[in-house]
Amino acid sequence: KSRKLNLEAKLPKVDLETEFPIGGLPDLCRVLYRFPEIVRRALDDMAPNIIVTHLTEIASMFNKFYAENIIIDENNKEVSAQRIALTKAVSHVLKNGMKILAIPTPLKM
Repeated sequence: KSRKLNLEAKLPKVDLETEFPIGGLPDLCRVLYRFPEIVRRALDDMAPNIIVTHLTEIASMFNKFYAENIIIDENNKEVSAQRIALTKAVSHVLKNGMKILAIPTPLKM
């Protein structure tokens, strides 16, 4: 139980009403933004499968986004910057989720 309390203390408070800065991507951004809430729920329920399901959803949504969009567009630096930031955010959340689940991640794909 003390480990649960230590993990909860490190999680930021989440306001789900926040607007997302990357236009056209509210679903993926919302799913990323909910990660701390998902971790809290998994801790409360002692159900790591909740995190696994959430990470799978993120990976699926990002895969679709990646297939449909150019990440680095030399003609539109602002959109490129947003897409690079989104890619880094997805990577960060997936790595953190895997770390929480004690699953090693590859250094490079």
